[in-house]
Amino acid sequence: MTNQQKKVNKEFPIASWAINNKTTMYVLMLVIFSLGLSAFLTMPRESFPEIKETKIYISSLFPGNTAEDVEKLITDPLEDKLKTLSGVVDITSTSQEDYSMVIVEFEEGISVETAKQKVKDEVDSEVSSEDWPTFNGAKVDPNIFELSISEEVAILNINISGDYPVEKLKEFGEYLQDEIEDLPEIKKVDIRGAEDKEVEVAVDIYKMMAARVSFGDIINAINNGNLTMSAGNLVASGQRRTIRIVGEIERPSQLENFVVKSEKGNSIYLKEIAQIFGFPLVIRPSFTLGGTGASIVFEEKKLNDLLTRGLESSPIHEVLIDKALIGWKEYELELLRDKNNNIVIICTIENMDPMGIHTGDSITVAPAMTLSDTTYQRMRDMAIKMMKSIGDFAGGCNVQFAVSPDENEDIIA
Repeated sequence: MTNQQKKVNKEFPIASWAINNKTTMYVLMLVIFSLGLSAFLTMPRESFPEIKETKIYISSLFPGNTAEDVEKLITDPLEDKLKTLSGVVDITSTSQEDYSMVIVEFEEGISVETAKQKVKDEVDSEVSSEDWPTFNGAKVDPNIFELSISEEVAILNINISGDYPVEKLKEFGEYLQDEIEDLPEIKKVDIRGAEDKEVEVAVDIYKMMAARVSFGDIINAINNGNLTMSAGNLVASGQRRTIRIVGEIERPSQLENFVVKSEKGNSIYLKEIAQIFGFPLVIRPSFTLGGTGASIVFEEKKLNDLLTRGLESSPIHEVLIDKALIGWKEYELELLRDKNNNIVIICTIENMDPMGIHTGDSITVAPAMTLSDTTYQRMRDMAIKMMKSIGDFAGGCNVQFAVSPDENEDIIA
């Protein structure tokens, strides 16, 4: 057998065919690449993959101590104790004034629960020793926890919008929060973007001076009055009942009856020396045209800037701060009075647009369509009282009312 025959016998057939059919191989490679790329693009992906770190954190609070003392008394003893654990990859620590943080990283084969239990056993053993520091008569208690990144990142954002007041949108958000948190797979639901309600107490400094009331008296009265506390137990008919004094307010108007100061049997109420508003507020500069310098304040942090702008816009540096009635319903009563002081309600009128839209630019309907009878009777009594207080005359009169959109239906004429 010649050398050439030996070479032919050792030839790999598939490789030889591929070399002799280059065009076919290029097409086949392109098809395989296309199929692979298509499979990669259509592959299902986890949008929020769960990232598990086998790290256990130990935080300790030791107030009134320098970073050196915290490291010497807490951080170093914990590190020495945790070094004896099996499966530990690395231990890092940070010592600051009043605070210590120790991070223990374990091998990937160890579950987070097992690692946390190991760390807890060693920390408890160290805390029980006689050399462990104390604070206010009790031993410093380290907090042991794991940090799950996937639980800190929201998996879904739900936006709520519509032609509703902020309070109503927040009610919708709280309802959804309760419903979603009832699902067993959900750990926590947070509401963002809805500011907590705040109350502005505008005090009259001259009335305060006359009544000898200080700012501290007002602050203490509000703090002590807006409080729910336990009043102990009461045994009656063989049953023990818990007594609780509920003092937390639900509406800003309830603050008006808080007693700020009491001397010699005479009580001074908050409404006698201050006006109470909840945000949003409206700022109206005096002696300006076209609403120059006017603004709506929705949160406390913007109050100073908008108030300064209003004062600078007023020629006499004076502004009126009042409650903004944005979103409130607007109604009108048409009244007629004769010379014998008989007054009748001709009709009720309802603005289809809420407060904030000029009456001349709004659509009105008569009679009112959404006015409850209870609110109508209150408006009727207020309108008749106002008409009688004007004086002795006969003729017509129009009274406009703003009604809060909640179930309280507060009225401002």
